[in-house]
Amino acid sequence: CWSSCCGGDAVEEPVVGVTAVACAGTRGPMLSGTSRGGLFVLMLDFAEEGKEGWITRIDAHKMKINDICVEGGTDTNGQGVLDDAPLCGRPWCFGVACEDGTVTLVKFVDDNFSMTQMKMPCGGSVLKVRFIADIGHERQPDWITWASCTAEAVYLWSGEGELKHTLKNLWTTRNANGELVVETPPESPFTMLAVGNNPNGSLMFAGNAGNPDKQAPSSVSVWSIEHGRVCDGYGRTDAKGFSPEVPLLTYKHCGDRLDLDRSGYSTDFAVDVRSDYQVAMWNLQGVPPHRLAISPRGPVNRLVCPRSGFDHIQLQLTHRSKVMHMCTAEDPDDAGGPCLIVGCEDGSAVAWDLEGVDQGEISAEMRSLHAHELMIPLALWLLTFFQVVSFAFGPSIKWRKEVQKPMHITQKLAFIEVDVVLTCPATLLFWAEIAGCVVSMSLYLLFTITPAQELVNWVARKLQSTNAFKVGKSGLHNPAVMITSAMSLVQRAIHFFLLFS
Repeated sequence: CWSSCCGGDAVEEPVVGVTAVACAGTRGPMLSGTSRGGLFVLMLDFAEEGKEGWITRIDAHKMKINDICVEGGTDTNGQGVLDDAPLCGRPWCFGVACEDGTVTLVKFVDDNFSMTQMKMPCGGSVLKVRFIADIGHERQPDWITWASCTAEAVYLWSGEGELKHTLKNLWTTRNANGELVVETPPESPFTMLAVGNNPNGSLMFAGNAGNPDKQAPSSVSVWSIEHGRVCDGYGRTDAKGFSPEVPLLTYKHCGDRLDLDRSGYSTDFAVDVRSDYQVAMWNLQGVPPHRLAISPRGPVNRLVCPRSGFDHIQLQLTHRSKVMHMCTAEDPDDAGGPCLIVGCEDGSAVAWDLEGVDQGEISAEMRSLHAHELMIPLALWLLTFFQVVSFAFGPSIKWRKEVQKPMHITQKLAFIEVDVVLTCPATLLFWAEIAGCVVSMSLYLLFTITPAQELVNWVARKLQSTNAFKVGKSGLHNPAVMITSAMSLVQRAIHFFLLFS
């Protein structure tokens, strides 16, 4: 806290936190933005070429950094690249979206960088920034390269920072005669921006998550960008009646935090958040290309028509904690194709497989350990140490002769004027204690040597991937939910058993 010079009132200093992160290659550069507008650049050591790592701070903004996007993702042939070389055959370039209404392009050449700042014409906080690639073509300086999103409009920029188009939130539908009808939606600001880059063009999705208070539904509109220009479905910019400000089509069944297929050769699906705990994956592909006699000209020609019945939900992924952030990625090793990475409120990160026979299953999960999970290993180590020390270095015990004699334990019990004498041989209690110790030791060895806890966790995740758990009833009416809850109780019981053993 600090005291103001005027009144001397204590004002709590706001907490500074990381709000956006982007990484390029295995060595870097890596950019992180904070809630105070600070940008930190990190380069790792590169021993093969004798380059040392470094870190620096860029003071280009004074307000919160909302988003950071790195240029590229594929090389000139559309293949994914993840090494020290730049993508698309050009130096690294990052787009930084800030709450002060600006987008800063940070371009790296070797270990040096330069900056270009783009100011939004209408002001307002820049929510998202995305890179638009023309895979397979040599990009020209005046081609559309970046898209930025504010609540009022979506702005398209060239690589040199020149404003090309300003797009408003419009809806397009087809009437009974097949004519295009343009509508102005209710007051619904832009909240989502996503770009799918493909070899024959890019698709840009922009929309809003809806406003229930004003009865405004969620929607997302689509624009096609080819050779650095906004064009129609045939790649034309001079067609009769065509306007780059008017979207080609509009989907009205989406949620929030939209992201697209990032395979680099097609845009077959989209994912969005439908509730705090559920992510939906829906189809964007009208007809698979292998079923067509003539291959589609570009990615826009493969899109499914809205309300045609083919734009259906393929997966519903339920999480235990509130979904805070998500993004799609390509995972050729574990998922064998596209995957979804979700960050939750409880500090966990979950990777979902989105393709193949194991579609909709969790392929990886990372989370922060709970307090009892941090204390249990330490407590077990201390307990084991004291047990070994007490048995190995304890004094010798001199047994008396009376211990070896037969013995009975007698207890008199008086109840409602009835006297009962209970007699129990000491050997019976001895063998009961020995049996309890053997069982406890066996369970302890079983839980510590075998992956019993991971097996219980795997069963619970397997049940969560079933249709009965996703679409069935909740509570006691759904056996899958009951079994999942039981698995959670078993897992906690194992933790406490190991703690007190």
